[in-house]
Amino acid sequence: MSDWDGIPEHWGAGHYRDIPWSKYVLAGRRRHIEDLKRQSDPAFPYYYDDKAADRAVAVAAMLRQFEGEWFNQPLELSDWEEWDIIRPIFGWLRKDNNLRRYRTAYVEVARGNGKSTIAALVAVILTAADREPSAQVYSAATKEEQARIVWDYARKMVELSPELREEFRVHRNALVNDTLWSSYKPIGRDSKTQDGFSVHGGVVDEYHAHKDSGMFDVLSSGRRSRRQPLLFIITTAGFGLETPCKKESDFAKRLLEGSLQNDQYFAFIATVDDPEKWQDPDEWIKANPNWGISVNVDQFMAEFQEALQLPSKQNGFKTKRLNIWCEQASRWLTREAWLKCGGPVDRYALAGRRCFAGLDLGISRDITSLILAFMDEKDQGDKEANILPKVNLLGFHWVPEGMLWVKKQTDNVDYPTWADQGWIQTTPGDTTRYDYVRKKLNELAREFEIAEIAVDKAHAHQLMTQLADDDLTVVDHSQSMAAMTYPCKTFEELVIQGRLGHGDDPVLAWMADNVAVIKGADDKMKVAKDKSANRVDGITAAVMAVGRLMLSPEPVNNVYESRGIAFA
Repeated sequence: MSDWDGIPEHWGAGHYRDIPWSKYVLAGRRRHIEDLKRQSDPAFPYYYDDKAADRAVAVAAMLRQFEGEWFNQPLELSDWEEWDIIRPIFGWLRKDNNLRRYRTAYVEVARGNGKSTIAALVAVILTAADREPSAQVYSAATKEEQARIVWDYARKMVELSPELREEFRVHRNALVNDTLWSSYKPIGRDSKTQDGFSVHGGVVDEYHAHKDSGMFDVLSSGRRSRRQPLLFIITTAGFGLETPCKKESDFAKRLLEGSLQNDQYFAFIATVDDPEKWQDPDEWIKANPNWGISVNVDQFMAEFQEALQLPSKQNGFKTKRLNIWCEQASRWLTREAWLKCGGPVDRYALAGRRCFAGLDLGISRDITSLILAFMDEKDQGDKEANILPKVNLLGFHWVPEGMLWVKKQTDNVDYPTWADQGWIQTTPGDTTRYDYVRKKLNELAREFEIAEIAVDKAHAHQLMTQLADDDLTVVDHSQSMAAMTYPCKTFEELVIQGRLGHGDDPVLAWMADNVAVIKGADDKMKVAKDKSANRVDGITAAVMAVGRLMLSPEPVNNVYESRGIAFA
């Protein structure tokens, strides 16, 4: 049996049939076909009504687009939007009362495929085309500002529509239909009220961004008094495998696979069939049914090339562009980019030069790393061309002598050879002696002008106090997203541009190969020690040193007149 057996010939010709489709999209179509066959069974409580589906599609034709080259043109649904989502949701009815079958609809598709437009269309249908008296329809998000995105799409498309603009009054926070006394409003967790709702329709946009199910639950519980309520969830995949949206996604997939049964739950998921084949163009199209329509192929390819070159971008590309659920941590630096930064760093030429230090103290038996970052005097980059100044690093690493051979076995790295070659220094015993680190820092302070020593005070309070007593300036450098985003991004850009001289330090090279980062909201990031493949202490220290250097590249008079511990 082909994927098209049982589908009427007039359904979704052309693009709809000719491109690769996700297994979950095909599963949804098979479910629809099987239900069409079952509707003749008296025991099956639902039937498909072409006229009901036509009414929903007709609303789309009345709306007008408001962006770019399509401004003021009728909203024309893509084949998959019409036949895989809108018609099934609004065409299936109950035999006993002719009300809508589906109470919840979950739609998951990659960015750029018109999610907000579909969500806005659904909201307008629920507000006016359902002919539900006093219908309350809401867009919900973690913040009202986010919820207004879909609401604003609906407002603009309605205001441009000759047929619909007279049906609605537009208020600052509501679209109101006076004939039906119905309304459509945006709400967020920060809205003044979330209680007392009688929800005929709820739209949850980008559910993956919700840290909990609070807003989902508000809408869901508000449906109880309505005859045919619809909760419409539309999202892209996200980070984290224990989020409310991921659990909803898993439920929808099991439903499509047939391992779960819920006749009142609709699901559409467009994603790759094999996440390991994320570089396969056929897989791209499966996750992007609007490929070449609203999905700009040139922009997609530019982002793909960036993800190939920089592992830290890969998870973001996979989630947003290919609709693949990922853990937050992702490998950060490519070996090729790191090797481009190779070559000797002349320590003697740096004598007396101003630098910034980053210190990451290994807990007990871990590696302790100290990195000094110097601005290159001869290569200041090019601001107009966005080329950063070159930065040179000097690295120092410590391991407890008693653990040298043990760590060789546990980390599968030749620490003894590194120690023989001088890349690693040892301290007596089985734990790192911080007094050796202190002594080294004081020696280096006589060799170089160390402007600041950045260190996380969580594991270094005593040493920080001692260094301050030694008349060195110590800065508490938090490892939070807020504190690490700029240093990480700057370090990353230096590596990409080949502007980070690391002196072929093999310890740093090994750590660069291990390091992963966690990406958060607004493109924030930090080094993820617990998610990295192995030790990354030197990279953490280097990131802090580079961040402090680039924030304060030139000496500032009187800033360090009083030595001591500073807090940043």
